[in-house]
Amino acid sequence: MYKKLITAILNCIVLTVLVYSSQEPKYFINSKWIWCKGETAPINYFQYFRKKVEITTPIKEANLSITADSRYILYLNGEYIGQGPARSFPDFQNYDIYNITDKLKQGNNIISVLVHHYGVKTYQYYPGRGGLLCELELINPQDKVINIGTDSTWKTKQCISYDRYAPRINVHMGFEEHYDATKEIENWKEIDFDDSLWENAIVIGPPNMKPWTTLIRRDIPFLTTTPVYPVKVINNELVNPIQYRFTIYMGHNFIAPDTYSIEQIDWFIYTYIYAAQPEEITFYHLPPAFATKIKRIRVGDQIFSNFDTATRIHNHKIKLNQGWNLFLLEILTESTSLDLDYGLVFDTSQKLIFNYEQNPDDETPKFASITGFTGETADADRDIIFNKGPQAIKSGSEIYSTLEIKPFIKEDVRTNDVFLQTILDKQVQNMKPNIDNINALCQINSVNKTVINPISGYDTRILIDFGKEVVGYTEFEIETLEPEVIFDFNMFETIDADNHAYWTTGTRNSFRYITKKGIQKYRTYIRRGFRYNYITIRNNKQPVKINYVRCLFNTYPVKDIGSFFCSDNLLTRIWETGKYTLQLCMEDTYVDCPCYEQAHWIGDSRIDSLVNYVTFAEYPLARHSLIQAAQSVKYAGVPQPYVPTKTTDFLPAWSFLWVFAVYEYYLFTGDKQTIEIIFPYLKTTWKNISNMQTGRGLISTKGWNMIDWAPMDIVPEAEMTHNNILAAKALEYSAILAGELNKQSEKNSFESLAKQIKESVNKYLWSDEKNAFIDCIHNDNTKSNIVSQQTNILAFLTDVADEQKKEKIKNIIISPPDNVVKMGSPFFMFFVLEALSRLNEHQLSINLIREKYGMMLDNNATTFWESFTDPKQFGQGRGMSLCHGWSSGVTYFLSSKILGVQPVEPGFKKVLIAPITYDLKWAKGFFPTPKGVIKVSWEIVNNILQIRVEAPKDCSCEVKPQETKYKSEIDIKYY
Repeated sequence: MYKKLITAILNCIVLTVLVYSSQEPKYFINSKWIWCKGETAPINYFQYFRKKVEITTPIKEANLSITADSRYILYLNGEYIGQGPARSFPDFQNYDIYNITDKLKQGNNIISVLVHHYGVKTYQYYPGRGGLLCELELINPQDKVINIGTDSTWKTKQCISYDRYAPRINVHMGFEEHYDATKEIENWKEIDFDDSLWENAIVIGPPNMKPWTTLIRRDIPFLTTTPVYPVKVINNELVNPIQYRFTIYMGHNFIAPDTYSIEQIDWFIYTYIYAAQPEEITFYHLPPAFATKIKRIRVGDQIFSNFDTATRIHNHKIKLNQGWNLFLLEILTESTSLDLDYGLVFDTSQKLIFNYEQNPDDETPKFASITGFTGETADADRDIIFNKGPQAIKSGSEIYSTLEIKPFIKEDVRTNDVFLQTILDKQVQNMKPNIDNINALCQINSVNKTVINPISGYDTRILIDFGKEVVGYTEFEIETLEPEVIFDFNMFETIDADNHAYWTTGTRNSFRYITKKGIQKYRTYIRRGFRYNYITIRNNKQPVKINYVRCLFNTYPVKDIGSFFCSDNLLTRIWETGKYTLQLCMEDTYVDCPCYEQAHWIGDSRIDSLVNYVTFAEYPLARHSLIQAAQSVKYAGVPQPYVPTKTTDFLPAWSFLWVFAVYEYYLFTGDKQTIEIIFPYLKTTWKNISNMQTGRGLISTKGWNMIDWAPMDIVPEAEMTHNNILAAKALEYSAILAGELNKQSEKNSFESLAKQIKESVNKYLWSDEKNAFIDCIHNDNTKSNIVSQQTNILAFLTDVADEQKKEKIKNIIISPPDNVVKMGSPFFMFFVLEALSRLNEHQLSINLIREKYGMMLDNNATTFWESFTDPKQFGQGRGMSLCHGWSSGVTYFLSSKILGVQPVEPGFKKVLIAPITYDLKWAKGFFPTPKGVIKVSWEIVNNILQIRVEAPKDCSCEVKPQETKYKSEIDIKYY
């Protein structure tokens, strides 16, 4: 079965792109891709580019087209213009166009570009190679066009202000931002800067060269940059850093690409620690999120094991003997995530030496790895190494011939981990900082500025609150009388009652700025999500003035088109909070969250789109995100769970929910042209999915078979019931779309496969004993003993269950017994609410909303959380997102049920308005459509339900309230 899938995937590599021409685009007719000498894909690398342009005649219009691998920041005559491009697959490389007519001047002008190349894959980036493509189009009053593009005349130089050797943020994103202003090239963006000693750029190929075979103009607007200021200074204190902090970059100690064919690697990191005096100290360690399992640790004769799987800061009391002490860490690492970092911290005031060769004269910290455990004796070999130490390898025994001790190079033993340092900074008791005008940090244009006065031997830390969750670039202006003052920023989403931070464990939501002398302004190049911000000022021997700190709020530009109000203020607040949650998850695609990942998860996007439709009606973002997910089929044969990236991960439910989203996009917009673009990818997807069918006619999926954060019977390879249910419904939606495109053959094929899967689900995955659908059939043909609310709700909603079975599983939906797995997250609550609504359990559903979402608001949430977690458990394990797009689904539910607006025909040509009153007295709101806003209001007066509707004249509305206990008075007006 999987050989067939691999063949299909290979065939997809040559999938014809029907929409975008692979010819050179009209906007780069005189341009070539350029780069610099040296590596083609250097890791975390920054490069300057400059081009002087002389304007000698009047210009009617000027447009600048630009793209880069991986990202660019564009300046014109020293002025910031923008940054990009939007994330994209290299075969569908996005480029941006800026109208700079009003910014060009007669005489000399300078185009300046800073390019950042990642050199590694992230959840937002498919690895390519470094490059810049740019072209200035000048149109004179006679409409003559002059094109000035990237070529070998452009000047270039490496930017060393950014530290290449900063640690990774996490597996999802790039690198922690470290900027040293003392190393910056002053005025490099300005016209009069002399770049004559810079090298000329290297031309690497034409616009449509590999890997950027197709260039696509940005089809969504640029994001906002609205200044937002802190509202409160919560705390200030003196702190001291822990002396010995090491962050080990693991990637260079393995051979690529062969290691990437291995799913997990079991290996050791070790060194010897020299202590002049015996001492008990505290040892901290921080593994990378999702990628590493700690197996055991040995320090001298002490052994630590039985670690939980949570990504958090671990700590142990360890005893150091006088002399050399072996430190040995055994970890199990995901092979696709080796390019991450492991943090090690040793808290002591005495001098220690870390040297894997036990050389007391070398104080440079040196660590090494032990790898190469293979075959049947691998576990036993690791036990010997763990018990006897690395010297066992040097015994000459043949059993260890495959093992290798490989030192970590100097650059991979890093002491610059801002996140690790700031979360472990030690508060100084009984002393306070010396700060003038501290509240001026929250006062815009204040005459009095905040001044941090030095206290010798201590660092100053300030905690500021922005009042609510925000996302964007941090910008500040400061004034120093000396260089090399360190500003460390660490951002997070919440604090406890004692103002202690709940750190974003697993995500380095932090950055460092090292000052030059004088007044200076800095804007981060990484956008971050947060509410609270710890600012730590280090190394200042003279007063430091902070003129301002602010967030440049950076989201997709939205307008408040949809609205919702009702007689229960809690529900109104919930609607608004859901709307704001979604806004923070709208970037150049939908993203799961603004803080931890900023990744386009295509299953999450289904809910994001529905909420978008009832709030902002930003259909271009929905379209852009759906097409981007479709493009991933070219790389994987099926839609990848998160895009754009290079991955073998398969999350079947997300692929099927993407099909739901495609259908719903068409239903809400009537945009048939976009469906025509997506349909070839849809067809390829089902061809490859059908190859996964077993002899039972069920789809057996190998991958991450989740549907909710809940203890369902989820295994990596099985005939999962929920996957088959979603596949059957997605096939039915695909058949409808095929019919709309007059593709009868595909329509029949999709309907046939859907029918077959539905029959197999009922035949093999229904349990007469349990009167319910079970979670799966395992790979060894044994049936699951687990019954879950998730599986049965999906069977109910998709009509995979017939009426008789629906009656039997009704109680699992309404009041699941103790032995049934229950809903685990706001994501799946979206399905629970819909099921309750279809069962006419209206009061139960609205009470559930009040309970679950009201709990978050009661705990001062300004956005909705990823899970319904007890706030007392915050900070225990991997940080949980407190702003998650999938949790905004309640906003769609309130608009679609209480206002009752539902499209019946694509694009709202026909509309059903069927409000549910629940226990409310009145409700009103605006429901967006592509034809205009539908205004709905209703009120119960003297036991009569009075409904008023104003709708666009192109919408044919039927008003049909779902309540039978009230008489109705209906007033419809068209405009």
